[in-house]
Amino acid sequence: MFLAIRLLKPIYFTFGRYDKVVIAEASSDEAMGKALLMLGGFGTVSVETLKAFPEAEGLDIIRGLP
Repeated sequence: MFLAIRLLKPIYFTFGRYDKVVIAEASSDEAMGKALLMLGGFGTVSVETLKAFPEAEGLDIIRGLP
């Protein structure tokens, strides 16, 4: 199975809850979900995902609030 996942450089090493932060994007939320489930199946990683928006798109969402 091929999933279109693109890693965005750089990879960050961190202190605290996680040892590393990897910023990636996928062709869809479903593709990212499948990739993370497959990665988690190895049992050696802990994953936390955050849905992010470019600033302009985020501001449009905020402006659309009632």
